[in-house]
Amino acid sequence: MAGGRSPAVETDRDSRPKRIRTLTPGGADLAAAAAAKKKADLAAAAAAKKKADIAAAVAAKKKPTKNSSRDKRLNTTFQTPSERQYHEHESESPGRSQQSESESESLRRFQLHERREAASTTSNTSPAEESSENGTPAETGTPEGTEDEPEIPQTEMDGPVDEEADLATIIPSPPRMPRIKHPRALQHEEEFVARWNALMHRLRWLYFIQFHYNAGLDVIIRKELTLTDEKSFGFTNAFSRCRDACRNWKSRTLKRMLNHVRSMKIKTRAEQPAVSYLDLTGNSPQVKQKLVDHFFKAFSAPVFFQIWYWLRDLIDYDKSSEYGQFFIKYIYAHLAAEMKLYDDLCDAGDRTSVAAWEELLNFWNHLATDKEYADLDKGCFKELPFSERPSKKRKRKDIPPPATKYFPTALPKKTSEPTAEKY
Repeated sequence: MAGGRSPAVETDRDSRPKRIRTLTPGGADLAAAAAAKKKADLAAAAAAKKKADIAAAVAAKKKPTKNSSRDKRLNTTFQTPSERQYHEHESESPGRSQQSESESESLRRFQLHERREAASTTSNTSPAEESSENGTPAETGTPEGTEDEPEIPQTEMDGPVDEEADLATIIPSPPRMPRIKHPRALQHEEEFVARWNALMHRLRWLYFIQFHYNAGLDVIIRKELTLTDEKSFGFTNAFSRCRDACRNWKSRTLKRMLNHVRSMKIKTRAEQPAVSYLDLTGNSPQVKQKLVDHFFKAFSAPVFFQIWYWLRDLIDYDKSSEYGQFFIKYIYAHLAAEMKLYDDLCDAGDRTSVAAWEELLNFWNHLATDKEYADLDKGCFKELPFSERPSKKRKRKDIPPPATKYFPTALPKKTSEPTAEKY
């Protein structure tokens, strides 16, 4: 029919020519960039998950310490090696084990390795590779939407960072103080030693007469060391050293007295089993009086100076006055009686022995507080001169004389005149 439609031609559907779907060059670039970004995101997510799993496993192995918040911060955030070494040095505890250090080092290496692998994956996946897979060319360069991550230097993977060299730049050492040399250092030291020895000499007299240092110690420090300010370092240091010396004398004297009383009890039981003073126990005044009488009669000067060892080179007992000798016997007998009663409580396993020892320490401080000894002073005793004091050095063994010498010929006679001076 003219002017009408032409009849439709029936063709097979499969035989129809297929349309080839093509993209413009700009569309190919966008597709390649999207694929690269998606692949990089998947790789970064997988690496982050793996890193978090390893960090959780390491944290579970480690015991909870005071530095748990610091470890958590190091596991979740990346820091430079200098900052990491600085924080570890700041909060490092002395008791940290070597295993914890190795785990932290392995975790640090793993974090560096993951960051480097992620950076290399992002840089190696380019649009050219994506388009080559699809058969379409692509322009060279960095796709839009991606950024180059900083390259991690290879030296960080080679080994641990030098802690000393790294911390030297962060925590600089303070400048050294200039050494000031005293112009009279040797003479000053010799003078101080002499004054200190004089102070200790007077301290022994003070402690023997009073049996406490509460009164008089500050006076002798001012006089011997010429220190007037009680709040100065020199005065307080001298006072504390003198106080420690008195406490040391007291402690050792009480221990020696306890050993002396115990040895006397053992010896008396072996030689005289029926001695009455061993059976005297209790805290009554009658018992103490009998014990004091017994030890007063059993006094011996060598035993006294063996117990009061710090008076051995200070007092001559035989040349002291009767008043001074009686005072020495008095303090020996009373302290021995109190120590015997204390030792009886220890032998019986009595719980009151602890309180008895406290009473014994207080009894020491009041040994010389009786009104009969209010006039006691240094003049009541004979002080040993320096030449007669016992030496602290160990005595040498007697060396036998050499063997007899023989003269091969006759000894010639002396012909020279004798001189006025032999040496």
